[in-house]
Amino acid sequence: MRTSTRSRALVIVWAGSVLLASTVGFALGWWSHPPGQERQLSGRTYYESLDLSTPEAAVQELCAAFRRRDYASVYLVLAPQSHFLMVQDMLMLRQGHLVQKEFEAEIGQERCVVSEGIGSCDYWDEMMFLFDDVMLAAEEHSAFLIDLRGKETITRRQSATTYDGEPAIDVTATVESIYGEVVFRTVQIPVSGRWRVLQVIVPGGNEELIPWSVPAAE
Repeated sequence: MRTSTRSRALVIVWAGSVLLASTVGFALGWWSHPPGQERQLSGRTYYESLDLSTPEAAVQELCAAFRRRDYASVYLVLAPQSHFLMVQDMLMLRQGHLVQKEFEAEIGQERCVVSEGIGSCDYWDEMMFLFDDVMLAAEEHSAFLIDLRGKETITRRQSATTYDGEPAIDVTATVESIYGEVVFRTVQIPVSGRWRVLQVIVPGGNEELIPWSVPAAE
């Protein structure tokens, strides 16, 4: 029991250190653009160029990135709390928390660091790109838990709280191809004042699931 607890602690510490390293990397502007496409940054780094000035702006950035298949940017718009949980899932090969569970094993094997091996890809410890890998595979297999490629229309906002009781703002929208209203729970980063999306909640979704709050499996 003690060994198991120690192992879980080591995984969490390692996950945290990897996430920190990735964050520092972005702070230094480690970002590449597709060939032939130039983007004028409005901030010092790519992250700072994202419009996260309001909860609604964060939702629009998230959906726009999803539509252009830029899942690395989707990762950047998601909240740090979401990152912490997703990092653990990706390191432990629990893709079923991010994609439809019946495709979990197949998508796990298609991740570059698994299929090609550590050192064979452009990265191996950049969580943003690992997330992009998982989401690209989910797209290929039509295995998204929540498909945000449809056009969103924001209808309202209201105060809310997170799973751990912290203040949040819920932005409600309709999204083409999703039945019913979708709630984007956003949180504000104290240091910067910027807004990030903690979770996306579809009708009947289990709000304990982050970032994709879908109905619990029966």
